[in-house]
Amino acid sequence: MHPLGPRLRRVVLVVVLALGLVVLDGCTDDAGDRPSASAGDDASEEATAHVVTRVTRVVGRLPDARRQAVRLRTQEIVEGYLRRAMAQDQQSWADLPGFTEGAQDLARRHRDVLTVAGVPGLEDVQPGRSAAYVAVLAPRGRVAGATANVDLVLRVTAEGVTQPWRVGGRLLLTNTPGGLKVFGFDLHRSGAGGGA
Repeated sequence: MHPLGPRLRRVVLVVVLALGLVVLDGCTDDAGDRPSASAGDDASEEATAHVVTRVTRVVGRLPDARRQAVRLRTQEIVEGYLRRAMAQDQQSWADLPGFTEGAQDLARRHRDVLTVAGVPGLEDVQPGRSAAYVAVLAPRGRVAGATANVDLVLRVTAEGVTQPWRVGGRLLLTNTPGGLKVFGFDLHRSGAGGGA
């Protein structure tokens, strides 16, 4: 019997990680300690793209310090995406620091869904109350990946009308030499003139 070659081991690892993330995603729907995305932050905090972020599930063992590090890193990534999504000057969409190169390319191809770029007659964009709930896969106490279920809200004014603009769905994160990064996503948009 021959040992697995490096390429096959890599493929097996990716498949195992993807299956683990799918299982984690199913585990996050019944979390009882989730704050509502529409409650809690005061008006002064709404001036920035603040995302309430909670780690709701861990498969494996994860010390509190690492759990907090995952929460903060995920919050940084999601808030970075939200700031770019609400930018009226879409030059800032040139890169997404918390995304892998492949995920950035995919996001750029779907910019009209993931940002306000496709909103006709855009006048103003303000952040609403947003949240991310994180499930972490941590075999042997080491973070292998995570799923962030997000509910991101903006108030978009276009052609004199202000209405909510919402992005919901999942961000799939993997551990890289540069820390956790988004390698895939399943996001949908509603409001502000339509969606996907």
